[in-house]
Amino acid sequence: MTGLTMPWIEEETRWGHRRVRLSAGPSDADRIALVRGKSAHAVVFAGRSVLLVRAQNGDWHFPGGRTDPGETLDQALTREMVEEAGATLRPGPELFAAVCVEFPEETRDPQGDPYTAYYIADLDTLTPEYAGDPACAEQQITERRLVPLEDALALLRPLNRRLLKEALAWRQCAAM
Repeated sequence: MTGLTMPWIEEETRWGHRRVRLSAGPSDADRIALVRGKSAHAVVFAGRSVLLVRAQNGDWHFPGGRTDPGETLDQALTREMVEEAGATLRPGPELFAAVCVEFPEETRDPQGDPYTAYYIADLDTLTPEYAGDPACAEQQITERRLVPLEDALALLRPLNRRLLKEALAWRQCAAM
């Protein structure tokens, strides 16, 4: 069971040959993600569009990735935006959710399951005609695109669709 007391959504899927259970929610997201966070992703807004990247398997998701040794989540977020999407963010991305990543068929880490930190951010710049970071030998992204919000909801898998809806709700509350 995750450290999220009331997850928004849980989804079982496969990452390559590994079965994985993903649980997303807000409960203690900042504490959990900052202590056990292994990667950082962002729901990046540009007006009424959102930045999405397409993985080699064809799935669309939010840009981001794992932390490098000694790197903070904020540093990883900045680096991954450039590597995966050729994007820079405006100052002040906000942590709004955590996703617990469990591998049910594998021995559990005694320190607990890893978490992915999800931020809400605004796009600053986007490199034109971006084809991936040539320095990234493990390039797993085949495309990046600014997608209108309504179309993004249709492209995303259920967990990411829910994260987008929660990010939109978060922004509406913050604007009040």
